[in-house]
Amino acid sequence: MAENGDTHDNYQRSNSFKDSDKYVRTRSGTYVRRDSDSYSRKDSSMPEFRSALKSRLQKSKDELPQGLMREVLETYKPNLLTRRRRLIEDFVRDLMLNNDHIHVMEQQMRDAIKMGLKKENHENASVKCFPTYVKELPNGKEQGKFLSLDLGGTNFRVIFMELTKDKEFMMDSKIYAIPHSVMIGPGVELFDHIANCLANFVTERDIQEETLPLGFTFSFPLQQEGLNKATLVKWTK
Repeated sequence: MAENGDTHDNYQRSNSFKDSDKYVRTRSGTYVRRDSDSYSRKDSSMPEFRSALKSRLQKSKDELPQGLMREVLETYKPNLLTRRRRLIEDFVRDLMLNNDHIHVMEQQMRDAIKMGLKKENHENASVKCFPTYVKELPNGKEQGKFLSLDLGGTNFRVIFMELTKDKEFMMDSKIYAIPHSVMIGPGVELFDHIANCLANFVTERDIQEETLPLGFTFSFPLQQEGLNKATLVKWTK
């Protein structure tokens, strides 16, 4: 990967992206634009968890007795190590899953899916299993440029990508906030906001004159009537 101040790396591009030298090749092989949200988020792993753990360990150390007794305790390594390990284990205990937990979760998920697939239980099922009308799956031979929209809870993401014959995957993206007034307002305002965000993105990237296939990830349950027509069942976020 290129250094932070450099916009070039040693990999040759075979794509048609504008300013392709501004894209950095990640460990997965995907080329990501330096100023995109995908690239800026790559280092945001678990800073809050580490900070909280460090703070708790420091608090534990500060609570040790002062004076000679503190000096004795600090030099008694086995006791400190044991106490630290116990603190860490207490802190992460609720995050740990054993095989029994995983098996129970798997079985409950299977049961919920089976219920959603049965016509007589579908109305009361937690996993609805609506028909998607998707008749084909990717086969790995796809090529060209694509736009993708991803609507989650409070954010909306626009993604622009290109797949080349050499298996290159170039990706550029931007995240837009969804105002609270739009989230609780009529659906027309929400989709007007989505359209405005998309128009802003394609103008910034200078691709407004291109005709591109578009996919829409709508992370809420829908009753689909076709591949491009659906009715919202319920807001779940």
